[in-house]
Amino acid sequence: MFRKAIRTLSVASILATAGGLASPASATLTVTSQGAALGFSLTTFVSGFPFSGLGPIGLAVETNGNVLVNSVADSSNYVFANTDNQVFADHIGAGVGGISCCGAYATSNGYTWGSQGGVLVRFNADGSIGATFNNISTSNGLWTNSVNGHLLGDNPGIIDIDVSDPNAPVATFVPGAVGGDGITVSPDGKTVYNTGITGYDIATGTIVYGPHFVSGADGMGIISSSNALNGNIVVNTNFGQLILLDPTGANPDIVIADSGSRGDYTTPDPNGTLLITQSDSIMRLSCGRDCGIGTSPPPTGAPEPITLSLFGAGLAGVGAMRRRRKIA
Repeated sequence: MFRKAIRTLSVASILATAGGLASPASATLTVTSQGAALGFSLTTFVSGFPFSGLGPIGLAVETNGNVLVNSVADSSNYVFANTDNQVFADHIGAGVGGISCCGAYATSNGYTWGSQGGVLVRFNADGSIGATFNNISTSNGLWTNSVNGHLLGDNPGIIDIDVSDPNAPVATFVPGAVGGDGITVSPDGKTVYNTGITGYDIATGTIVYGPHFVSGADGMGIISSSNALNGNIVVNTNFGQLILLDPTGANPDIVIADSGSRGDYTTPDPNGTLLITQSDSIMRLSCGRDCGIGTSPPPTGAPEPITLSLFGAGLAGVGAMRRRRKIA
């Protein structure tokens, strides 16, 4: 919480002085041509959140299918139906106040979890706090390991929280792992990533990827797919971009969406999409047929993205055409 607040002030100062993404109303996260070629698409989940430097932060799809969202501007949790093209006024119920900034939320074992005052809490379906666990310190990032249902959270190290007994969760440290504002877990449940961006073996703490620098990196999600996108990491940044990383190192970073406002946490929807926060809205990122983000196994549905190798060949072809036209 403290680290996020400090960083937020720094970003706000940069935007105010550099003419960057100062007004959320003037910035809409948009898929780039590269992102579209890979099969990514964006829709608006909810727009019009109150904004006072930060808008929506923590969010998670509840077991009942609704989406719980923390609004920082009025320190409240709101519940929304899981359907696109809503506005803030469409929230279900009046909202639950007194929820402090800025923990991530995650759902496991029938409940949505987060942090309040730097400790783990379990939410009721309406967003009120159902239980507080003062023995487990966690502040920023939180993600559900889809393989065993454990939560991986920021401590500021990384802790593995077994919530199989929702009334008595048990936390153990991932050895030597450094915490992060955003956290995500690989589809096989073996690797946890922080916003470093560094991947740690959950069992041993061994670094298996990175560190890899992405400016303003925050919330993340890992792709589970039957094609070349499998295992790639989507990073939501504070500077209005979504960046695609290939942890094998075989491909360069790709900007798959830009022109957005301040991005923060993300959360996976069981339908295979990734909900992404912006300054005053939440967007939904899809990656195509047989492709899910933060889910395992991937769902089936929309047209399959092209492979990264074909995408690279396509870029090369475009470059060659431009060179020929210039010579002509």
